[in-house]
Amino acid sequence: MQQTKEIGDSTKIPEDAKKMYEENEKFVNYVTNLDYTTKSYNKIRVTVLEVEKPLVQKQLEEIDQNLTRGEKSLSWSTPGKSRVFSFSLFMEI
Repeated sequence: MQQTKEIGDSTKIPEDAKKMYEENEKFVNYVTNLDYTTKSYNKIRVTVLEVEKPLVQKQLEEIDQNLTRGEKSLSWSTPGKSRVFSFSLFMEI
């Protein structure tokens, strides 16, 4: 990525930087949703009681499968990722 020292002239800003800035709000939303999803998942994993595990084991395994699939195939530019970067990871995607 090119760098420029001229701040006042927006025509000197590299196109990649402009695109990234234009996507800023979207990235903030993705990070916020991913953070919420991670915290929710971790809370379930840490707080589930032994007696409850058989009741939620199948769902937890499905979540783990979706997470593994996402770790291998998703990136910030994956189409439709807003659905994935949300609590919907806990559902079929």
